[in-house]
Amino acid sequence: MALPTSVCLLVALLAWAAASDLRTRTIPNACTVGGAMALGAVSLAGGAGPLALAGALAMACVPMAVASLLRPGALGGGDVKLAALPALALGPAGLAALLLAFLTAVAWTVAGNPRRPLTAIRSAVVPLAPFVAFGSAVAAALVG
Repeated sequence: MALPTSVCLLVALLAWAAASDLRTRTIPNACTVGGAMALGAVSLAGGAGPLALAGALAMACVPMAVASLLRPGALGGGDVKLAALPALALGPAGLAALLLAFLTAVAWTVAGNPRRPLTAIRSAVVPLAPFVAFGSAVAAALVG
């Protein structure tokens, strides 16, 4: 069974984002902005409605932007823009992918620091892109 073009493109973009985030703690704009434009075009060509894509973007990116503004440094701009990728490629399942990404990131941080006080865990720097890639892979597998 062949994977949809949007999922194949999502996998490539998230691999790029995860590698960059692990190496430099940044996610290139070419990956997030360019990737969002490419995924949007592929999704529109595949029959997704423009309002559905706009809704998916809003549901994924607005909460991330609010969290970034409320706690500067906790989430970077690249993380906020990264949320658009699974939303555009997977639709509503992209939101489940992001939720799974956050839950696994928190679990990984806590499990990796069992003896550290809660304040130290809250200040831990965790690259989010690998977890978004994991959550997206699980969501894509369940959806299609």
